[in-house]
Amino acid sequence: MPRFPSGLALLIAGAVVAALASGAQAASARLWETCKGKDVHAAISACEQILSGKENLEDQAIALTNRGRAYDAIGQSERALADLTRAIELNANSAAAFSNRSDVYYSKGDYERAIADATRAIELDPTVAIFFNARGMAYADKGEHDRAIADYARAIALDPTFAFALYRRGVAYLKTGKRDLARADIEKALQLAPDDGEARSALAELEQAETAPGFETTASSASDLEDLGDLPDLDMLDDAADVGIAKTLKIRLVGKVYEGDELDNELVTEGWEDLGGGLMIEPVWFHYFRRNDGTYLVLANMALPRRRPDAKNLPFRITDVLVVPPLEEGQEVAFYCRVKGSKRKLAIVAVIQPDHEKQEEWWKDIRRAWTVSLDSGQLATIDTDGVECVNEGWGL
Repeated sequence: MPRFPSGLALLIAGAVVAALASGAQAASARLWETCKGKDVHAAISACEQILSGKENLEDQAIALTNRGRAYDAIGQSERALADLTRAIELNANSAAAFSNRSDVYYSKGDYERAIADATRAIELDPTVAIFFNARGMAYADKGEHDRAIADYARAIALDPTFAFALYRRGVAYLKTGKRDLARADIEKALQLAPDDGEARSALAELEQAETAPGFETTASSASDLEDLGDLPDLDMLDDAADVGIAKTLKIRLVGKVYEGDELDNELVTEGWEDLGGGLMIEPVWFHYFRRNDGTYLVLANMALPRRRPDAKNLPFRITDVLVVPPLEEGQEVAFYCRVKGSKRKLAIVAVIQPDHEKQEEWWKDIRRAWTVSLDSGQLATIDTDGVECVNEGWGL
């Protein structure tokens, strides 16, 4: 005898099937939520699970777009490009895929492709502020500041609370000498995002620019703060091979945009040991390497804004390259230097001959010195008169 009447059994069976279907839908929804989430490693895993199923082409494109975004966030740009390009092949009307691919091209310094993809995203959906902001950043980094300002204006019109676009437009105004407009935008950005360190740095740069008209291109010495020259000289490179290396590295690296350990991985495989780096004076950073024969490679960098608030690493653009031949015994490369008595901030790299027995707060035996323009990021040889470098071991 059956435990239930046949009708009731069918009802129970139907309820079980419905419950299983509901559970499957809930699991699928959670998977999609993770694929689209901010935890990039979890997103990659969830998107892969979705792509291994039998999703329709549109959903495959969405999963590929999200996985591409996640790959970009962890610095795997080639994988990101592959996913986003495939997503566009599956759905040529995906504004999100074009926008994310634009981000990857921008990070790689390929501004033409970044602009083309951002333009396509705008054509597909002209109501999204971040699309205009992304294209504006690419124009700005190409030096086309008027076009950048126009795009930032469109982004701000679509979202008046877009603090990042206000900050970027302020920087563009500053680059074009429109200091009053720059100050208004940057101060408004700080009202909207008081903890934004990049906007605060831009405001400090503006205030500095208002008190000093900027670097001169020629002059006599560092002591009068005007000798910047055009490029670091090559006279100290006695070996023709070193001159060739310096010129080759300059051609190859200047303008390159990198994040995290991308550059480190590239140079270490060529025999350069990474000695680290850091902030000199906003917005100039340094990164330096040493070869087995004692040759130093110093890279001047400008920090770039993060394209996304959740980006893990700050991107940098290499603005100049300095190759320093093997040092004499006891000499060191120093990065935290000043011109004594100067009220003006300068980013200075120097070769010093420290006397560690004296334990001075400032090393004054300076053999060579270069300054880095806070505007262009270019290195230039300067006179060593008045230059002194901090003893980082002072007081320890």
